[in-house]
This record gives sequence, C-alpha cells and structure tokens, in this order.
Amino acid sequence: MCASDTLALGTIKRLQELGREDIVVTGVGGNELLSFLFPNIYSIDPGYQQAGEKAANLLISQLTGNKTISHLTQEAV
Repeated sequence: MCASDTLALGTIKRLQELGREDIVVTGVGGNELLSFLFPNIYSIDPGYQQAGEKAANLLISQLTGNKTISHLTQEAV
C-alpha cells in the first residue's frame, strides 16, 4: 500500500527491476489510467473532489448567510 499513485508507480518499477512479480501494489488517488498498466496498480479514490465540492458549498452558504453547519460528514464511496 503506497500513500499515492505516484509512489505506487515507482514501487512497481523498482519491483520489476528486482524481478519481483508476486506482489500487488495499491495507491491512493483514484487514477483510472493505472488499471491499463501491467501489472495493474489498484488505486483507491479517497473522495478529494467530493470533499472539496462540499467544502466550497459550505463556504458559499456561510458567506451568503444561508445557514451554519457545525458538523459535516463525508461518506466513504
């Protein structure tokens, strides 16, 4: 498990250089292009876009005086 898709790419490259083919690598970022590589890199989408949209909408609501939210939950997808 790598902290980002970029680190996952580097890890796969190094593992290939070492001749290792029996390891599965997972990254974080949700980059769909990684599924076209061989071997595949599985990527988890942490929902950054959805969280950003919710944060922007919350800020706009507060700036326009519509409502105050004391707690906001981001659901895992």
